[in-house]
Amino acid sequence: MVGEWSVPEDEVTFRFTASGGPGGQHANRSNTKVEAVFDVDASPTMPSGMQRRVRAKLGPAVRVTVDEER
Repeated sequence: MVGEWSVPEDEVTFRFTASGGPGGQHANRSNTKVEAVFDVDASPTMPSGMQRRVRAKLGPAVRVTVDEER
């Protein structure tokens, strides 16, 4: 059986930083890069079977980075 589960927002750590790359006089002054990290092993809400599968495929932490350039 395949279950459905969503990562609760309070289990995700967000970090905002300046984006690299070209940008003129305001280059690297705006926090346009965001990184979201979900610690699989520390999640109290993720079912244990799902934790094992995610850890095997993606590792102990899932990291997503979005970087916007002008």
